[in-house]
Amino acid sequence: MDDLGPITPYLTAQDVSEIMVNGPQKIFIEQGGKLIQLEKRYASEVDVLRVVRQLLAVSGKNLSPQLPLMDLRLADGSRMTISMPPVTAMTSFTIRKPSYRVLDLNELVMKGGMSQDMAELMKIAVQMRLNILIAGGTSTGKTTLLNALAAGIPKAQRIVTIEDTYEINLPHPNWVALETVYQGRGTDVIDMRQLVAHALHLRPDRILLGECRGGEALDILQAMNSGHDGAIATIHASSPRDVISRLETLVLMAGYEIPLIAVRQQISRAIHLIVQMRRTPEGARQINAITEVSGFQDGNVILNDVIILARDRETGAVGYYPTGYTPAFLEQYNNAQGIQHPPPAQAKA
Repeated sequence: MDDLGPITPYLTAQDVSEIMVNGPQKIFIEQGGKLIQLEKRYASEVDVLRVVRQLLAVSGKNLSPQLPLMDLRLADGSRMTISMPPVTAMTSFTIRKPSYRVLDLNELVMKGGMSQDMAELMKIAVQMRLNILIAGGTSTGKTTLLNALAAGIPKAQRIVTIEDTYEINLPHPNWVALETVYQGRGTDVIDMRQLVAHALHLRPDRILLGECRGGEALDILQAMNSGHDGAIATIHASSPRDVISRLETLVLMAGYEIPLIAVRQQISRAIHLIVQMRRTPEGARQINAITEVSGFQDGNVILNDVIILARDRETGAVGYYPTGYTPAFLEQYNNAQGIQHPPPAQAKA
């Protein structure tokens, strides 16, 4: 590939996860979890368009003013999102590089992303085929955690993943990866709802949904409630309670007039565990809370925090603190193992 200007060295840099070009004068990279603005710039809009055309050519795509928004996967697996006039004043694009190495839960503990108690709790949840939602904002580590959890799925089980753009990476022998197709890829649109319906016919033991953000929420909830347990999905939400509100909105986007109380009942039966993620000002990704969906009462979904990230009132230390609540699935697990549930662990800073 010819020289691509200021971004060239960062395309292969191992510590750079994302490249953002906001027109010719503003170029940013995410390096080591931090956003950095580059001093180097492109000379003009023409140079930015040249770079975009080169990247598209390698992927067999063509630039078209009739398609000012494009989302594609580059040859190395990177995800490229392009915005052009008239929807933007100047051509801009983002390249999100794939993570080829899947971190396991123990490594995430070592990086400070969770406590050992959290890791053990989630291992049990995956083993018991709980339906898990991983929530958080953009770039909070949701897909990284999904990959780590999925690594604990037994090799004998068949996994089907559903994504807008491939990001899930599994060291698993029996895995089918499905990806949406939309305008700009030269074929008819195939959306998330169609892929969920298709996945159910592929005899999945587990369904992993890259991101739940539309009417497919209804389809995946119905699948969970009809025997397709052990599912894991990510969702954009700022708190476990916000997850419920977000799901309610997404279900209504399916276009059916379903009473809100019925939607909440479906959610309470389908989802077992919510893992809330956050990104610190320093760029670290951490679990903020692990919350059990405990049932439905008085028209509301009942949530109970199990372990939270909090500040100790006496010492001021920030750490992972058990709330003292024992989730129902952990009691079931311990009973099946013939062991008593241990007392809550000490807080870990």
